[in-house]
Amino acid sequence: MTHMPSPSRRYALRARLSGLFAVLLCVTLLCVTLLGAAAPGYCDETASSKAALSALGLANHHYKAGHFKKAAGLYHEAFGIEAKAAFLFNAARAEMRGFDHPAAKRDFTRYLTLTDATEKGRTRARAHLQEIDAYDAKLAEQRRQVKTQASSATALAVAAARADASRPMDGLTIGLWVGAGALLIGSGSLYGVAAILRAGTNKQEVASTEDKTQHDKEVQTQNSVRNVSVVLLIAGAGVGAWAAMRTRGLTAPKKEASLQVSPWGNGRGLSLVGRF
Repeated sequence: MTHMPSPSRRYALRARLSGLFAVLLCVTLLCVTLLGAAAPGYCDETASSKAALSALGLANHHYKAGHFKKAAGLYHEAFGIEAKAAFLFNAARAEMRGFDHPAAKRDFTRYLTLTDATEKGRTRARAHLQEIDAYDAKLAEQRRQVKTQASSATALAVAAARADASRPMDGLTIGLWVGAGALLIGSGSLYGVAAILRAGTNKQEVASTEDKTQHDKEVQTQNSVRNVSVVLLIAGAGVGAWAAMRTRGLTAPKKEASLQVSPWGNGRGLSLVGRF
């Protein structure tokens, strides 16, 4: 015959099982809480963490697309929401890729002071700072060389201009300049007179054969004056070009020519020695 526990004993057993279950539930909740506190950047599901991760995702997208300025701004936004050293490092890297070296140096230097910066990250930050300094030094040297070359070229040009200005002009060159100016003034004056006469002729009414004959003579005369003005213009331009060449010393002086005839050159008959 089987012995059945009394109701009081069954009630005590249930109470013990309920207490054990409550203890296990408390332990489980405690473990979950501890795990969540151990990794707040990855397991925390607060609104601030989600906003930081959202900004980080957008920043990574723009960084891969080559929009480094936009990416740096989003990395800074993520760092402002959740101050992780990795966010600041990424911002500095984006600024470096975008050639914003002052901002990159500032953020790399600040990264080295953060407590959650990794040793590998610190090594890379120091290397990037050295790269930026080397690049800036090389760029400054190139700019210095370009500035020196430009200064030298400017000095040579000024010296040449002063040499040209200090070179005295002879009487012929001065006369050429005066003649060129007179020819050009005469050309302009004749062309203006011809234009005025042509305007008056065009206003005349041709009512008879005599009027037509007179009109044709006036037009022929005006055309002749215009042709003379064109000839004077060409002559003035030519004389002015000659004067400019002499002023700038582009026409080299002719060398003296000489010819020497020797009946016996080194015992081998006639020889000619010339300089032209």
